Amino acid sequence: MEEPFFKKFLKSPLTLVGVTLAFFAVSYRVIDVSLRYRTIYLEEKDLHARITDAQKKNDAVKKDIEYAESAGFLEREGKARLNLKKPGEEVLVILPENQATATPVQPKLGWLERMSAAVKSFFGY
Repeated sequence: MEEPFFKKFLKSPLTLVGVTLAFFAVSYRVIDVSLRYRTIYLEEKDLHARITDAQKKNDAVKKDIEYAESAGFLEREGKARLNLKKPGEEVLVILPENQATATPVQPKLGWLERMSAAVKSFFGY
């Protein structure tokens, strides 16, 4: 008696090759999709971290702007940078003991005087 067509079909080497190829094709697509999913997941995680950092920086900048608009900031900056004072207020400057009150000003030398000074210092005059 002859085998039924379905059994012949299953035992055929062409069927085995076809099923193997189909298995590898499906496996390839599953791996490809998994890698894409992983890449997208990592990008999403990175973007969330960047968003969090940007929000923290935004909050810090907002606080700086609020402080810069306050009267205390304007008064402090005016005193520090522009040497301003309120009417009737006295300004006291305290210098360290080892710091001189004025730095000596050396006259600017011309090109020829600088060259002669360099030659004298080189030869020990």
